[in-house]
Amino acid sequence: MSNDNKEKTFAVSEIFTSPQGEGVWSGTMMTFIRLAGCTVGKRYSAERYKSREEQTFVGLEEMPPEFPIYTEECTLYDGRKFACDTDYRKKESLTVEAIVARVSEGVEHVCISGGEPMMHDLVPLIRALWGVMRPHGTTVHIETSGTINAAKALGLYCERRNGVWITVSPKFGCLPEMIERADEIKLLVDKNFDPEKLPTGVLGHDTVYLQPVNGEHTVNVENLKLCMKWQREFPQWRVSLQLHKVLEHFVEERVR
Repeated sequence: MSNDNKEKTFAVSEIFTSPQGEGVWSGTMMTFIRLAGCTVGKRYSAERYKSREEQTFVGLEEMPPEFPIYTEECTLYDGRKFACDTDYRKKESLTVEAIVARVSEGVEHVCISGGEPMMHDLVPLIRALWGVMRPHGTTVHIETSGTINAAKALGLYCERRNGVWITVSPKFGCLPEMIERADEIKLLVDKNFDPEKLPTGVLGHDTVYLQPVNGEHTVNVENLKLCMKWQREFPQWRVSLQLHKVLEHFVEERVR
């Protein structure tokens, strides 16, 4: 590892190893590197909370009583807004070397997520994961909102032949070139989902998943039914259930 890589640090929310719960690689063991920060989410105003201690949300009756304090409002490609249940606050500042050291032994898939991971300079981290950990086959996955041009941010590291798998879950401002580059696309479905408002290129993409807008630890059954309804109209699409939340239900412990 070069000196530049050793000195490069990232704001990290969490690192953990778990079965992938979504998309093509569902059920595959991965180490997830969740980087802090997001360029899409917008924090709810403090006035909507009674207090940080109570963690009770005020002003939106449809929000669950366990509404987490870190939740922000996210905006989808078509302007729909929903409560993001991902805690991407900064917990640690880690060097590339320290991050790589936390990749579980024997795991051949590493997923860099957020927030929005593309807001960070990922090249040193990707280079380290390939060159140090698994020189003969590690697949690096990037989960992104599609709002940042990966070709400009990653250069040659963005090319499919270099072992980078890009999952795009389109948010407001998603770029057409990111839809084209995506190895898979995940569409969040609720009662206001409208295929006519999809970003250009989604309808013609080979690998599109419908995923219900779920609770933090639960699957929303009504939204899942809507996914299945839309799949009947677009049978080339697939349903992504969020497997980790199903596993949580049966093993009675948190699965991330």
